[in-house]
Amino acid sequence: MSIQAQVVNLLADLRDKLGLAYVFISHDMAVVRHLATTVGVLYAGRLVEVGPASTVFSNPRHPYTRMLLAATPSPVPGARPLSSAIDGEPPSPFVTAPGCPFTTRCPHRQKDCEATLPALRPIDDSGRLVACLHAATLPPFAALQDSESQMSERYRRRLGLLRTARLEAVDHG
Repeated sequence: MSIQAQVVNLLADLRDKLGLAYVFISHDMAVVRHLATTVGVLYAGRLVEVGPASTVFSNPRHPYTRMLLAATPSPVPGARPLSSAIDGEPPSPFVTAPGCPFTTRCPHRQKDCEATLPALRPIDDSGRLVACLHAATLPPFAALQDSESQMSERYRRRLGLLRTARLEAVDHG
């Protein structure tokens, strides 16, 4: 864990000091949240949501982004997951059907989703782009309640390692 924290913090420090940009690919949403300034979410090899990390994490507008964040374990002991696993089958890479590739798994699908492939387009003034025909009309997303005071001791130690490694890198840099 300490090595991971050091590597993640080194990446963040190099980004900040040298103005570097990274393409960082991960399923660990906690690391992405800590490191990323801009997030791109892929589904079936296609970008479905792109935007400032703070905006995407606090108010995801694509149903797949919402499901990914809802499936992320909460650092708060006893907290229940926001949703169950993503239902349905992923699309076959060998069959190109018209419409949205997420249609068969989307809880918000409507008839037009089966016929129209949604373009990645802006839906608000945040700089975010979303490939969903109904992104602007989805109900509010119930974000995880993950304030540090509610977190497990183990998770707080993980955050502490990340912070300590970052401070050490700053002191030695």
